Amino acid sequence: MLISIKTQPNEVVKLEPQKVNIPIKIKEIKTELKSKFGSKFFIPQQGATDCFRACVSMVKRFNSKLDVVTSKEAHYVVQEVGDSLKILNKDFSIIDKMLKIGLPVIVGVHHTFKYGYNEGTTDHFIVIVRKGWDNLGMYYQFYDVGSKLNGVSIKNKLRLSNGYLIGQREKGPQYVLTQIRRYR
Repeated sequence: MLISIKTQPNEVVKLEPQKVNIPIKIKEIKTELKSKFGSKFFIPQQGATDCFRACVSMVKRFNSKLDVVTSKEAHYVVQEVGDSLKILNKDFSIIDKMLKIGLPVIVGVHHTFKYGYNEGTTDHFIVIVRKGWDNLGMYYQFYDVGSKLNGVSIKNKLRLSNGYLIGQREKGPQYVLTQIRRYR
């Protein structure tokens, strides 16, 4: 699976996740997803700019005491600069730490240059629900509040490639992780 990122005007870099042969059964993934963060956990966004609120509602449905940090307190990993993405931080350990203690993780993603939302880089928010491995290697499974039909698809995965966490949902543009929201 090749993933393209426009780095400079008229320049596209092709990124391919590293391939690792680790056998895993799709049935096991579906079972684990349903057992921990099932369909009653998922909430689709209602309006075009409602994704963050939907993500917060989703994690509060899982645990009503969770308090998500503000954008000023977010852990930023990528910044949009013109028609390119600049890596600010390659530390994704916050995701692993939260998943390890059983918490879903709200993250911001970029999908379109000069989209004009949030701080200028983050175009959308999704919720990471698990870390897994398949024949392509490690990935983070996510729920996409912007998709009413495929929001909980097993194809919604972010993978590490050249310092970026990049993913493809079942349908729509590719995502590049831009920020991680912790809990207070």
